[in-house]
Amino acid sequence: MDNEDGGNSHPEGSWQGAWTIDGNANSWHTICKVDGRLFKFLHLTPSTANGGPYNRSTNYALIRLGNLPPIQRYFNDPFILYHDNEDSNNKNLSQSGQSGSNSYLNRTTQGTTLQFWISYGNNNRWSDDPAYMHEFPSLGFEYGVFGTEMARQSSVLANGALYIDDENRKNANSFKYLNIDQTPLPGLGVDRTTIGPSDTYYRFMKVR
Repeated sequence: MDNEDGGNSHPEGSWQGAWTIDGNANSWHTICKVDGRLFKFLHLTPSTANGGPYNRSTNYALIRLGNLPPIQRYFNDPFILYHDNEDSNNKNLSQSGQSGSNSYLNRTTQGTTLQFWISYGNNNRWSDDPAYMHEFPSLGFEYGVFGTEMARQSSVLANGALYIDDENRKNANSFKYLNIDQTPLPGLGVDRTTIGPSDTYYRFMKVR
């Protein structure tokens, strides 16, 4: 994404996966398309659920790249995030790969749209509940999910964030669920609350 020229886009924390900021403060977002049905609700232990010890739940998010969402998800419909990228001489691009022409990953010369599925974890379930997983699926490579609420869960190996400085003038950022305005994504994996609606925080949890 071609971010605000001369802006303050930057990484924070120890892990951002393959999402990076280059020397021009633009951001590069590497994403992988996998079978979303591999992801379920996460079984949390009482000591690691958000706030513990009992009846606590916590959310995590995945980018939507197809029509095979997590079977167990907290919201039936996706959250839709729009970035108003740099207006002047915009250089947004997609590199080759299955996601380059994906209809759920919309890139124009003015902005970028991403969609997110939300699932969650809970610590008040039977450990053998088939709707729940005890750890995130192994996909053959390192990866993360979006969120902060599971930071104390043993499945989380590292945390980090990426601050995106979106277009400053006539900013048209939007974030909606069922066409209702949002500021943070449930689980705080994407957040425009603490910095205002014209910039974006992505927060990561490395789980494999």
